[in-house]
Amino acid sequence: MVTAMPPGGVTPVPFECPPDAVPVERRLWSQIDPSRPKDRKLIQQLKAAYCELRSRDYTDPTSLYFQARLHGWYCAHQDIHRTWAFLPWHRGFIYFHEQILAATKAVNHDPDFRLPVWDWERSSKIPRAFQELGLPDFLTGSYARTSTPIRSPITNCIQQAWLMSERFEDFCGYQSCTSGDSECLPHSAGGPHSIIHSLVVSGAMAEPHTSAADPTFYGHHANVDRFWAHWLKRYAFDTGKDLPAGWGAQTYYFYNPEGKLVQVTADQLLNHRKLGYDYTLPGVKLCDTNARVISIAATTAASLGASLRETLLALAMGGFQLTHTAVVETMKFWAGLLKGKINLGSLLDPTCWMSIPVHITAVLPTKYVVAGKEKFLKAGKYYVVQLSIPGATDYAIGGFGIFMAPHHLHQVDSIQVAITACVDTKVASALVGDLPRLKDWQLVYRESPDGLKVVGERHVIVNASVKMFCPKGWIEKGSDLIKTLHSG
Repeated sequence: MVTAMPPGGVTPVPFECPPDAVPVERRLWSQIDPSRPKDRKLIQQLKAAYCELRSRDYTDPTSLYFQARLHGWYCAHQDIHRTWAFLPWHRGFIYFHEQILAATKAVNHDPDFRLPVWDWERSSKIPRAFQELGLPDFLTGSYARTSTPIRSPITNCIQQAWLMSERFEDFCGYQSCTSGDSECLPHSAGGPHSIIHSLVVSGAMAEPHTSAADPTFYGHHANVDRFWAHWLKRYAFDTGKDLPAGWGAQTYYFYNPEGKLVQVTADQLLNHRKLGYDYTLPGVKLCDTNARVISIAATTAASLGASLRETLLALAMGGFQLTHTAVVETMKFWAGLLKGKINLGSLLDPTCWMSIPVHITAVLPTKYVVAGKEKFLKAGKYYVVQLSIPGATDYAIGGFGIFMAPHHLHQVDSIQVAITACVDTKVASALVGDLPRLKDWQLVYRESPDGLKVVGERHVIVNASVKMFCPKGWIEKGSDLIKTLHSG
């Protein structure tokens, strides 16, 4: 068995950022056109380079096999997806992988070569070059990718729910995350990151041990890195100011194109431009928001509907005390605004009001009993999250993927998941018109093979934190309008 953990007795080479590096853009797959000679060359280089990495001996640290093992060791055994190491470690891993590709015979240190980015927010279809490459021969077993194209649930609102937070720890994580604590899981490890792994690609990509054996992994994580660059710039952490104590001193180990062990610290990975590459940043707008949190526990789960309604009102109204009639009128006004039936002109930014982003961190049991039989959550699968009225209507609001190895999942009693979701006009209208049944609302999850239809048992979430975001513009610019609306 080849181990990818840092070997004992080997002195690593200290990493130094390339001197006077001129950043070269990592191209987006949506902008690559095989009919253009330059783009055709890039695709040919990439495919030939991966073929070369596949052919190398398993013990070669630059082989695709060894790279996959390295990722598996850090992500499955060191569990970095649960800590603040998740984003900087993957940035370093993708950077050195790009360097290894550039040093192959096919690329031959071409100074313009950079790893293309799978911008799955534009198209969830696996890029053709990765489809043609397929999976390496050393993957044996049922590791095939999703056989049919998936309609991606990664909407603009889902991206906002994933990214919105000006607290570093919310998106990037804490130094450690203890089991059962739903508040410490980094948002970045959930949302679109896990959706691509477990739903859109699946197969080898759905498990930490094997995901980096699929070349699709590298285009995917280049995009996660691109979104991190966007987040760092939006919330002004890209300069290194106000970072948590100890974050920059984290130490990681990678292998350079010569197969030598390299020691890198997180602070060396903060500025991607210093590493010699750049991005066209994502276009999703991260609005200034107010946020409210609902804590769901077993004793309070029955009041979920009323809590959601109260929270939405508190966000939309800025804490105004209204009569019952005024509350109903306000909810109708709010729903009409979302549906576009009420036009406030320049009062509010429509990109921040099509849906309300929601982020849920939940603790879920890994096993349960159905009809006397013990069953388990399924590793590598995607689950749709619904607001449900038993016996009536289920409103799909988001979902999550379980990016874990099955044997690891079965060794624990519970797992933490980061869920990105959106409250849209249907839910808003239901909160307005279904007051008698608010006490019946539940937050549930069910397995989904395609992100749309659901299969298997429904499970109620009874341990979670639900964070809802509302643009500050409503309160700052709309308060006089709302007061006028209810002045009578």
